[in-house]
Amino acid sequence: FLLVVGFTYFYTAFTFKPDETAEQLRKNGGFIPGIRPGRPTAEFLGRVVTRITIAGALFLGILDWGRLDIVVEKCTELGVDRITVFTSDRARRRVDQAAFERRLDRMGRLAEAAARQSGRGTRPDLRGLVPFSAMVDEAQATQTFLVDAHGDDGLGESLRARPLLRAAIVVGPDAGFSDGEVELAQAHGIAVCRLGGATPRAADR
Repeated sequence: FLLVVGFTYFYTAFTFKPDETAEQLRKNGGFIPGIRPGRPTAEFLGRVVTRITIAGALFLGILDWGRLDIVVEKCTELGVDRITVFTSDRARRRVDQAAFERRLDRMGRLAEAAARQSGRGTRPDLRGLVPFSAMVDEAQATQTFLVDAHGDDGLGESLRARPLLRAAIVVGPDAGFSDGEVELAQAHGIAVCRLGGATPRAADR
């Protein structure tokens, strides 16, 4: 549930920029009645989009089927180049490799359809199931952010503070990552951050 909510926020933040929209409105002589142009307009748009996103994210999250499917589609549309599904200490659902291989085939077809629909030339590389420790080892090759309540800063703040060409974002199960997993990630140089004011959790793997 919360993986869908988290990715909905991430997708919206990536595609809608209140500052740019407010500036375009100002340049074209447009305005929102009762709101001053410039920064107040950007703040107003940010609040409205957040409220709309909450409703949309909750609706998508309530749809029990296809949680991971939605994530695969949205990641493909964003241009993510790899999606790795990993096991976690606190995941309630345990999936055997054979069952996941069947699911992986479906996810591949969904990614290909999303790539065609969004005009992307390629789809993400889909991997899994891998242990959390293997995912952490692999993540050392790029700047990685682990989303968990243990973090001090929000994901958005962390990404803005470090302009990057490539980044990996690790989202875990509903119950969050175990203390051992957070410590392992930090030991490998992975930044731990919250998703925002409240930290949504990922859907079970």
